[in-house]
Amino acid sequence: MEKIIYDLNENECMQLLEKVRWKNGVFCPHCKSKKNIVKNGHVNAYQNYICKNCNHSFTVRTGTVFSHSKIPLKRWFIAVISLDKCSIMNIAEKLGLYYHTAYNLVKKIRKSVFLKEMMEKLSGEIVLKIEIDEMYITAGEKGNKNLDREPRKRGLKAPPGRGTFEKDKPAIIVITERKHGKTKFFVPLHLNGKYIVDIFQNHIEGNIIVYHDDYPIYNCLNGICPHFAINHSNGEYADGDICTNNAENRFSLLRPFLQNYRGISKYNLQEYATLCQFFFNERRETHDPMNILMTFLEYIFFDFFHSHIFAKIFGNFSTFFQKSYEKN
Repeated sequence: MEKIIYDLNENECMQLLEKVRWKNGVFCPHCKSKKNIVKNGHVNAYQNYICKNCNHSFTVRTGTVFSHSKIPLKRWFIAVISLDKCSIMNIAEKLGLYYHTAYNLVKKIRKSVFLKEMMEKLSGEIVLKIEIDEMYITAGEKGNKNLDREPRKRGLKAPPGRGTFEKDKPAIIVITERKHGKTKFFVPLHLNGKYIVDIFQNHIEGNIIVYHDDYPIYNCLNGICPHFAINHSNGEYADGDICTNNAENRFSLLRPFLQNYRGISKYNLQEYATLCQFFFNERRETHDPMNILMTFLEYIFFDFFHSHIFAKIFGNFSTFFQKSYEKN
């Protein structure tokens, strides 16, 4: 099925885009009006429209990551389905682009996926059985040319034990729902009980039962929801229904995914982890690259520019996102 995407021409790519964006009829991306929309010639083979309601013109690419891009849609589509197994350098070679161009293309794709995925909540069951776990990964300030310290001579060596964001060994939190396997990753600036509580309040809907290891930080769930611990310190890894095997499995998939990119800045780590989350959750439903591409096209039309709504939903998470964007 991946070959089908490689065989698409630009007109067929445009039709795919229109199929997703105009599925309920053409509307103005500026004022959202569906009335008084008239055709007005073409812009680079794309049908141009004028909205008589606000006097703005637009095409199917207006207001998306494709806006003002000279890169053909086919190359964008190939980049999307390649991101789970190719580094940016590999994508640049595959698409015949300069590295910097491919980097900016991939960054736009990452941010589109990141913003929509983080708005999604785990839900769907009367009682959700959730596993939560944490891991620590070495990630510094790759790409930062203005370091306030001497560069390391032989790679990045973080201190042993539980790390911190400041010490270049950030934590990655995973929550996964047992029945359907849907998963979400989080990269906190500061891992503490309040952060864990925020995750369960902002990213899960419904009644829950939580399973975790013996890390004392999870005691913050006392009085919030039923939760059970498996004591890894005593060599216990499963006790009936109590285990974190599914959560640990997600980390076994995340590590090789991140290795594709040959080192990641800690400020970009959340976006890459969310990209892995996107591919994993989509492949629970289908392994067809075309279906994954269509889901991505739906994501790019998601209206995430209402910053006050975004901030209200994410609460304490907004600090991390702001710092992440400032670094890029």
